[in-house]
Amino acid sequence: MHKDHGKKNSTRILGFDILLMKNLKPMLLEVNANPSMRIEHEYELSPGVFENIPSLVDEEVKVAVIRDTLRLMNPLKKTKETQ
Repeated sequence: MHKDHGKKNSTRILGFDILLMKNLKPMLLEVNANPSMRIEHEYELSPGVFENIPSLVDEEVKVAVIRDTLRLMNPLKKTKETQ
């Protein structure tokens, strides 16, 4: 049992890796308990020289996940209740 289990102020973001088959049927590959929230990936410019390149897809998806999670938690309401 995770230490946050049962606490009403806890939340968790999970990552689901899904493969779309040729017939567009989704296949679950794995569930990540601690998914990366990075929005960039490394690109090798030359051997041993890397640059971090922003991923527009990662930015679109991950920013929305974090934003919507915070909206669900409604931190402003909780702050007002504790004051």
